[in-house]
Amino acid sequence: MTNSAPLVSILIPTFNQEAYILTAIRSALSQDYSQIEVIVCDDCSADSTYQVASSIKSSRLKICKNTINIGRVSTYRLLLFGLSNGKYVLMLDGDDWLCCSSFISAAVFLLEKKEDLAAVSGRTQLVDRSGIVYDYTSIPARQYVSGKDLLLSLPYQRSFLSHSATLYRRNLAISIDFYSLDIRSSDWDSFYRFCSNGYGIWYLDNIVSCWRQTTTNISKSFELDEAIYNLAIWSRIYCFKEQTLHDRCAIIIACNLCILRSIHNDLLLCLRMRPLLFLPYLLKSVLRYPISYSLLPIYITHKLLLHSLVPLA
Repeated sequence: MTNSAPLVSILIPTFNQEAYILTAIRSALSQDYSQIEVIVCDDCSADSTYQVASSIKSSRLKICKNTINIGRVSTYRLLLFGLSNGKYVLMLDGDDWLCCSSFISAAVFLLEKKEDLAAVSGRTQLVDRSGIVYDYTSIPARQYVSGKDLLLSLPYQRSFLSHSATLYRRNLAISIDFYSLDIRSSDWDSFYRFCSNGYGIWYLDNIVSCWRQTTTNISKSFELDEAIYNLAIWSRIYCFKEQTLHDRCAIIIACNLCILRSIHNDLLLCLRMRPLLFLPYLLKSVLRYPISYSLLPIYITHKLLLHSLVPLA
């Protein structure tokens, strides 16, 4: 790879992850793509995360520390908007790691070749607290999926876009105000708005990253008001205008099915984390999203059939 190749920023937000941060940094520096900068931003950790990260010496590595704790999503924004310089960006949480050394090279090649692509994404493995590895994400049957097709099929598929396995265009991300909501699903809100703005995604059928499940994962926490607020991402995502009645109806159905799927996942999480909040969450979500609940027969039918009603064949 020559020096004329575009710069890639691998951004690593971290907080109290002294046991994991070295693995994340080393995996980023191990990419076979030469034109990378790895930027670690420690969100004012109370442990020795910053000192551990600083033990790695590389001209491609920059480490900074917030003077006060600003939170997960604000650190994402600081890294993307203020600290990075790359044409392309990958956000790698400090307790996760990249496991495919050629991913950045392959993704840059595709993004440079195809201007209508917003991002290139691979698959992610989940590593639980016992060290057991699970195949966490699936990909569509087609490698290239338009934004519209992806959103219309999204309710019937497993998650396609994983934060640590997606390289995206920095200028587009800034233009649509990435990480503008301080919520659990800030990454989904950001990535899927690429699709509602008309950009496609290219999928590589490779395991790209490992997501470490820990006791502090934000996705494993549950707060009632935050969980209800988090559901608002879907109306932001499914906001593009269509000309035909058929398309408008399909968008409304897809949006409300995504809300219903999120509610289902939240209820399961609530039972595990905060069982006393199960009924309050159920009542609040019914009152807030009655249209979504009206699609419950469709959702249940899909779950029983165990296959996509709108496959990306």
